[in-house]
Amino acid sequence: KYAFYNCTALETVTFVKDNGEKNVVKEVYEKDKVTKITDPKKVGNDFIGWYREDYDGLFSFEQSIYEDTTLIAKWEPYVYIITFDSNGGTPVSSRVVDYKNKVKTPTTPTKEGYNFLGWYLNDKKYDFNTTITKDMTLVAKWEVISYTVKFDSAGGSKVDSQKVPNGNLVKVPVNPK
Repeated sequence: KYAFYNCTALETVTFVKDNGEKNVVKEVYEKDKVTKITDPKKVGNDFIGWYREDYDGLFSFEQSIYEDTTLIAKWEPYVYIITFDSNGGTPVSSRVVDYKNKVKTPTTPTKEGYNFLGWYLNDKKYDFNTTITKDMTLVAKWEVISYTVKFDSAGGSKVDSQKVPNGNLVKVPVNPK
């Protein structure tokens, strides 16, 4: 006489953290549910959830396991807002940048009577090759355009020229002799 036992297969569930840490492997009996592990952490990312390797969509820990299964952590990079304060110049739109990416140099603003010197962060010219790790506001720096005014004394004594910033008035020169 033979005795038959209810044999249930043991299935392996592998949690792939995708954050540099070791994978976690759990064994569960076929038709049982796997217990969720502690949510992993990844610098510069939010953990979205566990996704089954061979299916789209978030894995439900309410479903039973019928075969070896691989669950992969899904991440969403932090995003940062880079604001451009044109400091009186033409407006420049803000940009959204993923963690450790670079913000692209925006269109150069214009401001009547001024030359644009660049974008500055805390009084230091911003290097657009820098990777982004936080929200920030870049401020336009301007230099007033100056004009040189020359005087023609029509054969009289020389009258010195004047350098006049945009928007200012020329000072009355000394009369030539």
